[in-house]
Amino acid sequence: MKIDMHIHTMFSRDGSMSISRITDILKKKGLDGFAVTDHNNIKAFSFIKKYKGDMKIIRGCEIKTKKGEILAYFINEEIVSKDVREVIREIRKQDGIVSIPHPFDIFRKSAMKTHVWKIIRLVDAIEVFNSRCLLNRFNLLALKVAKRYNLGLTAGSDAHFAYEVGSAGIIAEGDIKDAILNRTNQIFFKRINPEAHILTAVKKII
Repeated sequence: MKIDMHIHTMFSRDGSMSISRITDILKKKGLDGFAVTDHNNIKAFSFIKKYKGDMKIIRGCEIKTKKGEILAYFINEEIVSKDVREVIREIRKQDGIVSIPHPFDIFRKSAMKTHVWKIIRLVDAIEVFNSRCLLNRFNLLALKVAKRYNLGLTAGSDAHFAYEVGSAGIIAEGDIKDAILNRTNQIFFKRINPEAHILTAVKKII
């Protein structure tokens, strides 16, 4: 299965897409599923429950903590804490997976950056490719760190707009969660035009 592990719906302030719109795009691109990772909320989960198609949709959230963002996968309840260690504990209580998105991207205020080293042994995975990273060296460093600490690999488009959807993700056989935790999945990727950042900034303003 090919799964884009980082997509924002219209329930992210800077997002624009419905669940049905995302699934239509992914089907045309030959993907099998995606993870909903809206900013700090799980409003899309009610729409996921109503979805009757054959596409795999993972319940997730991109949570902004005081130290940077955390990606939570396979959760069912919203996590409101802003303390990074408490957020990790809450994800564990829900039997979810903890990943760090775009950790070394110096152009994003929300990136974990140097704090990564303080929690590196507390997480399950690292996002080793994010299509929105302006410089690929940020992704390459994430991959190097994941291998050094024997962590799982996640990847995603970080899509906020339709043309970004499906540009990166993972390839896994069988259970997706097990594949990440057992480090048996692979990744696929393509970088996105930098104009995506400009569009996102405008969306936040309007």
